[in-house]
Amino acid sequence: MIFAVFESLCPNCGGRIDAERLEKGLVCERCLPEPKEGDLCELLEKRQFYESVCELMEKERRFAEFFHLGVGNPPWSLQRHWAKRIFQGQSFAIVAPTGVGKTTFGAAMACFLEGKAYILVPTRVLVKQVKQRCESLSNKRVIAYTGRESEKERIRKGDFDVLITTNMFLSRNFDALEDKRFDFIFVDDTDSLLKSGKNVDKVLRLLGFTQRQIDLAVRNQLQEEPKPKGILVVSSATLRPKTNRAVLFKELLGFDVSPVRISLRNVLDTYLHVGNEEEALERLVEWIRKLGDGGFIYISSRFGKEGVDKIVSWLRKHKIEAVSYEEFDPGEFRKKKFKVAVGISMPNNVLVRGLDLPDVVRYAIFLNVPHVSFPMRFENENVQRALLVALRNLVQDERIEKYLSWIISKRRRTIDQSQEIAKFLSEQLSKEEILEKLKSSNDVLIEENDSDLFISLADAATYVQASGRTSRMFAGGVSRGISLVIFWNEKLFNNLKKRLRLFFDEIDFVHAEDVDWQQELERVDEDRNKIVKLFSAKMPTQISVKSSLVIVESPNKARTIARFFGTPQMRFVDDVLVWETTTGDRLIAITASLGHVFDLVENEGLYGILEQGDHYVPIYASIKVCEECREQTTNQTCSKKHAKIQDKLKLISAFRKLAVQFDEILIATDPDAEGEKIAYDLTLALRPFNGNIRRAEFHEVTKNAFTRAIDVTRTVDENLVKAQIARRILDRWVGFELSSRLWRAFKRYDLSAGRVQTPVLGWVIERTELVKQRKALVKLLVRDEVQNSVWLSFEMDNPLAAKKLVSELAGKKLSIVGQFEQDLQPPKPYNTATILSELAGRVSSSMLMDILQELFEQGLITYHRTDSFTVSEAGIKLAEQIISEDFSRELFHPRRYPSEGAHECIRITKRLKTEELRLWIELGKVSFSNPKQSLFVYDAIYRKFLASQMKPTKVLKKKLRLELASNTFEWELVDGIIEHGFDLILPFKVQHLEGKPFVASVDIKLVPKMVPFTQGSLIKQMQERGLGRPSTYAKIVQNLLERGYIVQRGEYLFATALGRRVFLWLNEHYPNFASELLTRELEEKSDLIERGEMDHQELIRSLRLSELFS
Repeated sequence: MIFAVFESLCPNCGGRIDAERLEKGLVCERCLPEPKEGDLCELLEKRQFYESVCELMEKERRFAEFFHLGVGNPPWSLQRHWAKRIFQGQSFAIVAPTGVGKTTFGAAMACFLEGKAYILVPTRVLVKQVKQRCESLSNKRVIAYTGRESEKERIRKGDFDVLITTNMFLSRNFDALEDKRFDFIFVDDTDSLLKSGKNVDKVLRLLGFTQRQIDLAVRNQLQEEPKPKGILVVSSATLRPKTNRAVLFKELLGFDVSPVRISLRNVLDTYLHVGNEEEALERLVEWIRKLGDGGFIYISSRFGKEGVDKIVSWLRKHKIEAVSYEEFDPGEFRKKKFKVAVGISMPNNVLVRGLDLPDVVRYAIFLNVPHVSFPMRFENENVQRALLVALRNLVQDERIEKYLSWIISKRRRTIDQSQEIAKFLSEQLSKEEILEKLKSSNDVLIEENDSDLFISLADAATYVQASGRTSRMFAGGVSRGISLVIFWNEKLFNNLKKRLRLFFDEIDFVHAEDVDWQQELERVDEDRNKIVKLFSAKMPTQISVKSSLVIVESPNKARTIARFFGTPQMRFVDDVLVWETTTGDRLIAITASLGHVFDLVENEGLYGILEQGDHYVPIYASIKVCEECREQTTNQTCSKKHAKIQDKLKLISAFRKLAVQFDEILIATDPDAEGEKIAYDLTLALRPFNGNIRRAEFHEVTKNAFTRAIDVTRTVDENLVKAQIARRILDRWVGFELSSRLWRAFKRYDLSAGRVQTPVLGWVIERTELVKQRKALVKLLVRDEVQNSVWLSFEMDNPLAAKKLVSELAGKKLSIVGQFEQDLQPPKPYNTATILSELAGRVSSSMLMDILQELFEQGLITYHRTDSFTVSEAGIKLAEQIISEDFSRELFHPRRYPSEGAHECIRITKRLKTEELRLWIELGKVSFSNPKQSLFVYDAIYRKFLASQMKPTKVLKKKLRLELASNTFEWELVDGIIEHGFDLILPFKVQHLEGKPFVASVDIKLVPKMVPFTQGSLIKQMQERGLGRPSTYAKIVQNLLERGYIVQRGEYLFATALGRRVFLWLNEHYPNFASELLTRELEEKSDLIERGEMDHQELIRSLRLSELFS
């Protein structure tokens, strides 16, 4: 039986096709009447759209044979990937380390392609080498300019198929080239070309662009994008353009050559705490002997060159061959003439940056924490920044935020502003209590030296840069390295950890004594052996870097993931943005589906579902988005008939172009039923173009979670897909059928009904009526003999009886009838319903879901559409680290809160405090639509999650009794805290009374017997009564508001007259669909489908046979 049908998705004719054929990578029955297994290119009698794929595959096959024959080994994965991009007519940049075969690939492609090719290299030595390679590959006419006039003359005449010159030749002899047009240009070492803007113009002219087009592109004034004659490929190990005309590549060729920073790091970060500097020197010798050759030793900048000489002498005295950074010779180091080199922990030290020796540098040892120190001069900007950040956590003063914004702002500060900050800091630090708090703070290290104050800050950037010398990217991954910090100032080390968290994610230190050093050193040496073999060109066929296309839902998430590994490249494929980066063993391209790509059609079958006996087949078409009103539809125009429509079929077309380029496709849409359906649709759309498609699932957007997900993939979960299909059909049938009947009954076309929306409207109507009934709220101010006071309250259904109590209550004494100790348990972490319930009073539910989406996409919280309270092992470990560091290890009390399913609670994903997130926002590291509210929501998640993993709080409770003639009332109050626990991060009220308390005053108010719903309490009731899902809670409330069925006054929700009339009509004509019973039953059956315990067709069939269609 047919599972589903898709419009316009046949990969050959663009017609209708069923899901079963797409799953097998086939075309529709018109293109291939009998489904057969095999190569589509061979099976198809009449190729249409698929012809381009077949041509591409054939070209790639012929190139692989050509490459193998000429080079001696087949092209490896990345070289095949680059070749397919060229065969699709795409220009692009290659950013990859030395040794991956960029130059060989460029030479081979130049010789393989028809037409004229031009290879640009930085030196004449390379010109000769590339010429030799080209001549060994083919019989084409190859001209390499080495300085001879005869060579230049042949170039002028165009007497060549492949031209090879230096960038300098292009710059000085363009007159010999300007009348030429090239089909392929390969630039080896792009950085040298991009030193000159004129060279960029010249290359573009050689591809067929006019100077006028180039000038217009620079000014962003091109009316339409001109098509070049040729293809440009630029390659580099770093990509650091020195001219702003590099923007022309993006404007004219669709790829970006902005600076690329690859921040891949595979370092074991360890530490050793010693008592003093003398002990550190002793331990240094021990560790060098343990770790062996290939070490860099870094000393604190305050010791300077004299300190370096002292350490070198100390090591030589202990029979360890060492040299200073001034004596360092890379060649001698490779020959193991000395074990270690000693440098200074400073950004400009030669051992910190500039050296790239992946084959020999194995470890780095830091003698004390890298840091900078400067006198406490309040006019110094570094001092101002450090002190203001530290004071922010100690002093409540709005001027601090203003001053920080002045410093962080890119605008130059005025002298008056600098003096104002200096005056403020002077005033604050003149207060003894503040100075003492600063001295004990981990934000800065303040020390006295000869009665002068000095401020020290850990230098996180230098630590990352220096330790990074031990771990380099090579043509096979990222080499393993070791870093050891030997320190005697614990506060400075804590400051380093904090600053690393703030600016460099996911660096965790391990105590040196907890490491299996034999295993670690074996890993380090294994990588060095690979690198040595690669450098000696003995292992060309063993490079195992593969290419992966990753599709997520959101562009923000795509950008966040791409930036985990450095500064990514951008390119555009048919106007679809693609981020490119590398994880070391993978080239990754990341793009976004922008949510669902397909939805049910409206005008065929029963609201988009074909009935085939008792079997139901959904018909899907691509979603169209109106550019003017943003309405989404599967029709050709929106309901308002606007002209400008964006069809997501263009997105699929771009994805298909990308699909054929990569070794694998990883679909990493959100981890819920909606995300699974998107993954299923994309899998079907792309299967005929790439058979290796897998599902990657992660619940937090972090580097570790992402890398785990792409390493451990799975197939699409068809049970989740079937459950989503069933829910969508139920929603479509109930919504369309009831809405159409409402339109006829009310003569209004803006009304709607829904299987969840309608029962929820009934709750609001019922609550609105109950609100009209009143009860008395009696509030008592109770004092004791020493003037402690608390407010107590009780309610009475009879307001008259309550008023009569006033005279009896005044001055009435209460009894403390008992006291006892109790362990108060912390609350669970949030799930979707509880966070909407608690915070929707401060933020609307729809805005709150938007904020949660942004926090998730920025990698700051776990997935936010969840019914679960479960905390994963990663979450428990994170809580342990934060609680141990910020409070005490004894306060950590792990709880998993296990529940069914793979989802987790909503929790933080990083060791990032709210004030640190605020600094991230100010520095531009993350951005939010509403920063203030985002910080509020993040802080609530942060506190609730950590509290859930802390010890219970032991309290003293007192029981109070008030005895009246007709009533007795009792209260339990927390009188004091005996032993702290979760209250340290989630405080609660302590109400202390002693002696003989009495009623000091009485206040009586008439209040509704039932409090009106808020958005939060309505969502909480939806969750408790089993209606809706985490992904739909907020949407249902928003829809009721937009339809005018309910109205919000303050934070409370009330039913409108229209809402009552609509509900009464539905309740009269379709009582089952106005009741929550049927809706809850349908939700429960959907859950059975997700677990594979029920056929989704059975659920659809039950609704088709219901009163809805009778």
